[in-house]
Amino acid sequence: MSYVLLRAAFRPAAEVRVFRAVARQREVLPTEQASWVQHMQKALVQMNIQPTEVISDVMGQTGQAIIRDIVAGQREPKLLAKHRHRRIKASEHDIVRAQSGNWREEHLFVLGQALAMYDDIAKHLAECEAKLQALLAERSAASVDLGKAPRAGSKARAEFDVRQQLANWVGADLARTNGLGLDSVMKILSEIGTDLSRFANVKHFCSWLGLCPATKISGGKVLSARTKRSANRVRQALKMAAMSLSHGDSALGGVLPTAMRPDGQAAHQHGHRPQAGADGVLHAHPRSGFRRPRPAALRRTTARTQHRRARLPHQSRGGDRLIAIAFSSVS
Repeated sequence: MSYVLLRAAFRPAAEVRVFRAVARQREVLPTEQASWVQHMQKALVQMNIQPTEVISDVMGQTGQAIIRDIVAGQREPKLLAKHRHRRIKASEHDIVRAQSGNWREEHLFVLGQALAMYDDIAKHLAECEAKLQALLAERSAASVDLGKAPRAGSKARAEFDVRQQLANWVGADLARTNGLGLDSVMKILSEIGTDLSRFANVKHFCSWLGLCPATKISGGKVLSARTKRSANRVRQALKMAAMSLSHGDSALGGVLPTAMRPDGQAAHQHGHRPQAGADGVLHAHPRSGFRRPRPAALRRTTARTQHRRARLPHQSRGGDRLIAIAFSSVS
């Protein structure tokens, strides 16, 4: 909806806005939970308890067991060291030395408060996960085969289930796209949904993302061509995906460093500068249509890119110049 001189702003459908609100809440909770982990670490350090010196993850299985035992009233270092998991590299003797400190009452109180807040946020996090799964189940419009599922109860199985629900919503497995992880796909779909028909064309979509260069020209000289700053979540997800592509070994990752160079070499090699489109990652010239590169050509491009990187290890990748990846609208 627009009013007089004000253009209409993009607003996703009602069902997408519901999913977006829960997804954003799910994104905030781990950050708050991590802050309370820092409070626990500070309380332990002030009592001269140094679990981080012997345990890499304080909130792992061993770390949580030790902290919960301390809050419960255990003060004997040897008994606390009994919680050591067999995969911990530090010996039980080292863990005993790390748990030998002064048990100040005020710091124990802060430790208990921080642990309670950590558990409370974990409970709300589980509620958000259940709500997201329920919303995804309601939006499953297709059945996409992702292959054999991992072992039930494993971490890989939980990620597989979410990936399956996202694929059923879209009608395709977007997580198979090079550079896109499960979190990126979740963020993109929760912000814009699956229908991009609201955007007139690819240029409008890139402009909404804030990826179009704001070119400033004075007297025929380009003063600046940087993209504007933006807090668009989809933009951030796509830039991270593009950056991972530029540092990866995939065929598309071999094309991007050459395609984004500003010296015109990409235009000479490819005949034009690749553009992001609604029906693919890279477009060919509008007159010739999109052509998928042959495997042999992709291997040669990847080999040339790796050779160039070996010769110029400090060459800038130009992250701000990477083209956004747009997805096709799914009816």
